[in-house]
Amino acid sequence: MRWILGAAVLLLAACSSCPPAEAPTLEAEAPPAVRIFVAEPDILDLPILDEQPIEFAALNAEIVRAWQAGQMWPTRAFDVAMRALGPIESSAAKIDFRSQPVESPEVAWVVVILTGLLDDSIAAVRYSIHLDLQLDQTWRIRYVGTSTRCARGGHTDAFSASPCP
Repeated sequence: MRWILGAAVLLLAACSSCPPAEAPTLEAEAPPAVRIFVAEPDILDLPILDEQPIEFAALNAEIVRAWQAGQMWPTRAFDVAMRALGPIESSAAKIDFRSQPVESPEVAWVVVILTGLLDDSIAAVRYSIHLDLQLDQTWRIRYVGTSTRCARGGHTDAFSASPCP
């Protein structure tokens, strides 16, 4: 029994001169997430030269099926708008949700601006989603459009449907 205690003391003495092992940090282990931020306060105010319309009829049909199946997301305008975008593949997003519950409670408008994209020619992608409230209290998409802001060349100070160089 004494030899075990002696070995433990020697082991501790030998390890006291060893540098401490670095514990993994939570930051290194956590997967990257999309963060909502206001890095450029005027990005929502940039002019929109034109937009490319996006087909949305399939999503409106999905809304009807989901509502008939008892799902609640079709009753939330924001959830419907986010489904119109699909997976967000950027490091940051700015979301502007606008509705006028008093003047026009049956209309909502969502603008999503994605930055930190993998394509270095594009500074930002802007989605504009217009929704209408139906009599059954579900939301339907009336319009979805997209435009880009170029990182260089073309339209760096506005959003446009034209491709970036």
